[in-house]
Amino acid sequence: AGDDLIQAGGKGADAEHPDEEGWVFGLERVSSRTPKTFYDPKNDAALVIPNAQGLKKYAQSPVPKGSWQVQLGPNKVITMDDIAFGYDVWYDQNQIFQYTSWMGVFCQQDPSDAFAIQDMLWRVKPDLIIEIGSNTGGGAIFYATFMKVYNPNGKIVTLDVKEISNWNVRNSERCVGCVLATEHPWWGDGMIHFIKGRVTDKAIQDRIEKEFASKAKTVLVIEDASHRYPDTLENMEASCRWVTKGSYLLVQDTKMDRFVQQLGMKYGKLKFGPMRSVDEFIAKHSEQFVIDRRFEYLLYSQHHRGWLRRK
Repeated sequence: AGDDLIQAGGKGADAEHPDEEGWVFGLERVSSRTPKTFYDPKNDAALVIPNAQGLKKYAQSPVPKGSWQVQLGPNKVITMDDIAFGYDVWYDQNQIFQYTSWMGVFCQQDPSDAFAIQDMLWRVKPDLIIEIGSNTGGGAIFYATFMKVYNPNGKIVTLDVKEISNWNVRNSERCVGCVLATEHPWWGDGMIHFIKGRVTDKAIQDRIEKEFASKAKTVLVIEDASHRYPDTLENMEASCRWVTKGSYLLVQDTKMDRFVQQLGMKYGKLKFGPMRSVDEFIAKHSEQFVIDRRFEYLLYSQHHRGWLRRK
């Protein structure tokens, strides 16, 4: 990892969040005021303290500087947590991700997170990306867009328990003219490698190690599979050894825990998801990994606290 910001490691630490770093890029918890916005870090406590407002742990706000206030009228003031969480609920309930694409391929990534992810990729410049959860294959095409610029010889390994497909078939017609990644010319050009199976299987781990990880200098892992606990945690444990110093294990869709715990939204039998998985993983691996908030500088993310940097 050659980027100065990444190599800085530990910069932007915050006393209120001892297990996290990266409070930079406008995330510094210092008071600020503009004609229509106001932020006082003391107000964040109501959103993050244990049992805040009688809420369960994962019903609390993970939005950085979530108490930041915005005045929309003489008698209307809302917080950035209201804005970010409200947008998240709207986005999920109406399955807005079904409209998004990248180079004509279904790509179910929120645009704000897509922007932050490309920022991370460009700074780290991994020569191997391991994606757990392929779905339509759009994520791999998206990552390849940047890898082809900084390292045309890089590799992307994407795994799924099923063949490349759109898990939400009933809404696939929303993305007019979109196709699966298998129909994109980059799918078979040697950069992207699809493996059907689970990263927790030893045979697959051995294959990834022998054919890809052992030959790479900088490895980044993206976990985007079932979003269920303990599945997510098991995938993290199985793949974290490949993440190189200064690179990341990105755990996607940590939003799921709050949806279930605060709003009572139903996703089968899901009670906990990626956020709990992150907490348990960090509790066990705090000497090797740290939660890095720096790529949440747009305040909205579906992956809050999911950017784990290897120390």
